[in-house]
Amino acid sequence: MKTLLSIVLFCIINFHKIIFAFVPSGRGEHNAVLVDKKLYFHGGWAAGEGYAPSQLFYLDVSKSFTILDISLMPWTNLSSISGVTCKTGATACADETTIYYIGGWHCGGLVSKFNTISLQWSEPTTSGSIPKEEIKFVHCVILENNIYIYGGYAVHKMNILDTSKLFWSTFTSSLIYSGTHFYSATLLNDSILYIGGAFHSLDGCQTNSNQELPISIYNTNDNTWRIVCNFICY
Repeated sequence: MKTLLSIVLFCIINFHKIIFAFVPSGRGEHNAVLVDKKLYFHGGWAAGEGYAPSQLFYLDVSKSFTILDISLMPWTNLSSISGVTCKTGATACADETTIYYIGGWHCGGLVSKFNTISLQWSEPTTSGSIPKEEIKFVHCVILENNIYIYGGYAVHKMNILDTSKLFWSTFTSSLIYSGTHFYSATLLNDSILYIGGAFHSLDGCQTNSNQELPISIYNTNDNTWRIVCNFICY
């Protein structure tokens, strides 16, 4: 009898989990950041809906799961946390505990912070050479307390946010990287490797066809660029 009751209780609990399980909806232009074996998703755009519903959630990759049934994956919805704002086309990077979401189209501030330990969301006020609304479809890299963001729409400059002071600074040089967005940015010790991308002019014209794009390295110590090689984008 006890065995039968245990089986029934087990079935009820798991049936409840399946029926009421959180399943994220489809979206694009969102962010995914891995912090302590949890893949945090934020933002995005849903076709025909605008900002995607459920703007903040994570997938616990420390647990085993199958991708054959998305409803059985270990998702956790955090969208009910107070103050969570919407973004799409933004960039995101993290230190050991905090994720920074910057730029894009948004219904909050330019910079958002999410503490993965306290589960607190905030929209800090920054100062200095605050970037305008050009920071869209770019990638950020965090090194110690500094977040490096290059380019944006029709902008050839390096924006640096000091997270300890929430202060922006800007660096430009005669040698610049051609791709201002849609590039990849990879941290290599104290330098950042930039590959690919496109240039978006002020009139909205995207010029990434049949043009020469360099693979370049930005040195964070002296704020200089070095071209590694060039390739033709067709």
